[in-house]
Amino acid sequence: MDVYNRHSPSVGSALNRKKNNDLKKPFDISHVYAFVHNHWVECITPSYYGQLHGHSEREIALASSELRAQARHSHTRTPIDAKRLADFLVKIEAQEAVLIQRREYLDRH
Repeated sequence: MDVYNRHSPSVGSALNRKKNNDLKKPFDISHVYAFVHNHWVECITPSYYGQLHGHSEREIALASSELRAQARHSHTRTPIDAKRLADFLVKIEAQEAVLIQRREYLDRH
């Protein structure tokens, strides 16, 4: 939970005490809902919101796995943090856009 904006000290302390069954994780990893003081509170990712918005928990797990594999192959021990994940997702999206354009070009010719 430490990557989510806790909005206020009271929400933050309540989130620290919560169990996973008190959380709702939508498809979009950039925010989560926590049941705090008898109502649901939306918590957003303050850093890298734009890069993480629209990505699922499964996509983040796959990206993390790929980053770990790349680190093993290059014999580096760089930790995987939100910035590395966000940068990696942006890079993948750029590569995907190029591949889509290439496929569309080849389909026309």
